[in-house]
Amino acid sequence: MTKVAGASAPVFVLNIDDVDAAYARLQARGVAFESQPGDEFYGRAVDLRDPDGYRLCLVSAHRREDNRPCCTAGGPESGS
Repeated sequence: MTKVAGASAPVFVLNIDDVDAAYARLQARGVAFESQPGDEFYGRAVDLRDPDGYRLCLVSAHRREDNRPCCTAGGPESGS
């Protein structure tokens, strides 16, 4: 991927089941994070960078009472 001067770098968002568990496993293996896991309006998230400097965001979406993720395609908001 070519970086363009002045352009925002892409952010890769990975939706996972448990941000805190992933954070603990990766940190134990020496991965450096830019933040600690925290609550956001869409779920729990943590940021890190890959070796090329691209930002990765690990996210565990909030769950509804029926245990379905709130912020994914196919929910009641999408009409399916």
